[in-house]
Amino acid sequence: MKVGFIGTNEVLEIGLSKLIESRDTNNTVINLNTVNTDLPDIDLLFIDFGSDRQFATEKLAQLTINYTSTPIMLYVSEHNLKTVKQLLSLGVQSVMTYECDFDEIYESLESILKGGKVYCNKVLEVLLEDTTKENTLNCLPVQLSKREIEVLQLVVNGYSSKQIAEELFLSYHTINTHRKNILKKVGVKSVSELVLFAQSTGLMSLENT
Repeated sequence: MKVGFIGTNEVLEIGLSKLIESRDTNNTVINLNTVNTDLPDIDLLFIDFGSDRQFATEKLAQLTINYTSTPIMLYVSEHNLKTVKQLLSLGVQSVMTYECDFDEIYESLESILKGGKVYCNKVLEVLLEDTTKENTLNCLPVQLSKREIEVLQLVVNGYSSKQIAEELFLSYHTINTHRKNILKKVGVKSVSELVLFAQSTGLMSLENT
């Protein structure tokens, strides 16, 4: 794993280097703060968006021109709604906060390298809190059946497939089929992304009528 680091927090950079190198001696962190030409090959970009936001934003805009398909993890020191929404609008694969420990960060790095998207619970909490304050619903961009909406609402509320099956008096196999169909229709790969979808569309406020 080759991680390109952008940020002014030297302590964070050293800690990140020690973390990933302790997991695999082939892992390495490459500082990209002063790199403008002859860009090195990297597997992902790690952007410290908390120490110096302006610097990180400028470097991010510059480097994404060259690293067009490289996954990005943003590390933020604050998780107010405005900041979170701005970060998500960039299409990044992961947003983690300073409250996350290094084990969570490493697991997230591995996940986005496999094509996943990861948002820490603090980020999700902000989005959930904002959605509950909205009184109007947005249009649902995909067509879900009444049963799929019921299943989705329970998934987002933390129910397991077994619990959903018991709640709706359906078989475990049927619930798993519904979950797969929902993920396919919505176009996401994880429950975290499903939560974001449900909250951003106002789906959690729908009544099963």
